[in-house]
Amino acid sequence: MAAFCFARSSPALHDRLLNSRTFGKAIRDWRTHRAISRMGKAAGVIAMALSLAASLVLPVDFAIVGLQALAISAAAAFILTRNTAA
Repeated sequence: MAAFCFARSSPALHDRLLNSRTFGKAIRDWRTHRAISRMGKAAGVIAMALSLAASLVLPVDFAIVGLQALAISAAAAFILTRNTAA
């Protein structure tokens, strides 16, 4: 999302983001192949699972947890069905 916004507002920041050691490869993989690395997929799904687990432990209304579970399931399905970057 940042690369998309920077491409329109600041070409210099856009180039800096694309050349970043941390984010550059992931952004280029997404743009060229619509692919997410195995590590990125695992990190995303684990973070979502931990978030849901925290909601189950904390005093959160069950209806909210149910909505959260639906949203997380949809997001995880999207991530896991994308191509895997090499």
